[in-house]
Amino acid sequence: MANHVYPELVRAIARAELPDLVTVAWTLQCMDGTLLYDPTHTVLANVTGAELGDPLVLPTVALIVGAAGGDEVDLDCDDSALLLTGIASIDTVESMVVYIDTGNPATSTLGAFLNRRADTSPVLFDGTGSDVVMSFPVGYFIRL
Repeated sequence: MANHVYPELVRAIARAELPDLVTVAWTLQCMDGTLLYDPTHTVLANVTGAELGDPLVLPTVALIVGAAGGDEVDLDCDDSALLLTGIASIDTVESMVVYIDTGNPATSTLGAFLNRRADTSPVLFDGTGSDVVMSFPVGYFIRL
C-alpha cells in the first residue's frame, strides 16, 4: 500500500474552494488497521476505523512549489519530531489521516491517507501508553 492524497482535496484546490492552505488547521489522526484508503471519502466523517490517540495540529505548515525541479506542490511542516499523545498501550497504529480541521467532521476536508513514512517504511507501531515521537525522513510531509 502507498500514501494517497484524497482526490477531493485536489479538486477543491483546483476550484479555489479552500481558504489559505498555510493558515488552516492541518491535523493528523492516528488510525487502527481497519481503515483502508477510499478515494470516494471527502470529509473526516466518511472515515471508518478507530481513531487512536489525540488529534495533532501540524506545526509550522508551508507550501513549497517546485522543490524537486518540477511543478509538484509539497505540503511541509516541522515534522522532525511530531509528538503523538494519548495512544493506549493496547493500540496498534497502522495508518494516519491528515485533514483540514474545521471543528466539524462533516466539513473537515480529508487531505491524505498515510501508511508509509516517505513510501519507504510503514507507519506501524504499538502504543506504549506514553507519548510517541515520530518523524518523516524526507523534505516534505505530503506531496500534493
